[in-house]
Parts: sequence; C-alpha cells; structure tokens
Amino acid sequence: LVCVEGLSAARVCVEPSGGTCATGLDCAWGVCEGGRCDPVRALAAGTASTCVLLESGQIECAGDNTFFQISPDDTLTIAPTFSNLRDAFGAAPPFEAVAVGPSHVCTLEGGEVRCWGAGNFGQTGGPTTRTPPFPDPIVAVSGVREIALGLDLSCARTATQVLCWGTDRFGLLGDTATYPSGPGTDPSRSRPAPIELAGPARDIDASFYHACAVTLDGDLWCWGANDHANLGVPDTGERCDTSVVPGTPLP
Repeated sequence: LVCVEGLSAARVCVEPSGGTCATGLDCAWGVCEGGRCDPVRALAAGTASTCVLLESGQIECAGDNTFFQISPDDTLTIAPTFSNLRDAFGAAPPFEAVAVGPSHVCTLEGGEVRCWGAGNFGQTGGPTTRTPPFPDPIVAVSGVREIALGLDLSCARTATQVLCWGTDRFGLLGDTATYPSGPGTDPSRSRPAPIELAGPARDIDASFYHACAVTLDGDLWCWGANDHANLGVPDTGERCDTSVVPGTPLP
C-alpha cells in the first residue's frame, strides 16, 4: 500500500493502473471505481484550474471556480480537492478529451464539444456563463478530434479543418473580415468558423492571445498576438490572418 494525496480527497492509495481497490479509496495514479483503479490518461492545466481525464472517460477537476468552470456550486469560488464532472454537472462519460482555459473548460465526446464557464466573448459557444443543466453541444461543429483553449478563445480540429470561436482580439479568429478596424473594438463570435490554412491539420494548440496549427505536410501556421515574437516570424506585429512559420515543415 502507498499513501498519497490522491484525487477527490486525501485517502489511502492502492495498486496503480488497473489494480484492485476498495470502493471509495484512491489509487496511486487515479481513482477507485467499481473496485478497480481508474488511472489518469491525460492532464489539462489552465491558469488556475486543473483537470484529469481518466481511462474510463471520466473527468475530475480542481482549482478556480469563479466562472463555474468546474462546479455549479455558486458558493465555491475555489475547489481545493478534485471532483467528478459527472457528479458536478450531471455529465455523462465517457469523455475523449478535456481542455482548460483561464476561465472556461471544454470537453470532447463523440466528436462533439461542450463548454462552460466564462463566455463573455462567445468562447463557450453560448450564454455569457455556462451553468447547469449540462451544456448542449456547440452548434455548427462535429467530428472534432482535438480541442484547444486560449484566454477568451476556443478552437477545435476536425479531419478537414480547424475552427475557432470567441474573441477576435489580436486577430485570434484568423479572419481579416472580423478583425478590429480600430482601437477599442473587439468583435467576437460564438459560432465556430474555419481558420484558413493550406490544408487539414494534425495538431492544434492555443495560449492566451495566439494559436497555432500543424498541417498534415508538417507546416506550422500561427496567428494572433506577436508582441514577443511568439509566432516565430522575424517581427513583433500581430497577425489577423494565418501565416506559415519559417523553418518548417516539422517532422
């Protein structure tokens, strides 16, 4: 037996990775479900919240809950221990992926994306704050294989395209048609729209104010804020349309 501070609470831990356990006790690398250890498959960390995806497809989260991103409890601004999204939101596993932003969370199941938390720029694909009942799938996006979140931005990758929704600050939506025409403007959209790339992507990621995608041919495309030359181009000008990063393709 090994005793560590596990998920859901600090409890006795038992054999990891599929070992037997007593219901209600944590495993060394996961949680105890139905007498078997449910190991962690993937980790997602935001600015002040953390979620883990378990092998069973369940998700547990802890941390900041200011915008109800990990619990519907309006008295709980900080969740100090991990809790199951199934218990908190009535969400039905199995989930395939989870992504955590600074103030919102999105999950992937059956190719559909659900988001909740802060939605002031449309990043949850619905009302300003996503609270129970469990959010409906995001409209106009299906067949999703990967999700990535920025500060006020959500992106999804399908077999054929990358779509984003939320704020267009710094050109985060990769669309010159909606990019701010002057200081003080900050258009946004809650419906996913495609990002213009040279072809389908195999990987995506997003940070506070920029996002990148790797296409099937290995080219790296980035867009958004570039004040620290974070887009990999030889200047610090922001990009409201996608551009291929010099020095790619990647292996």
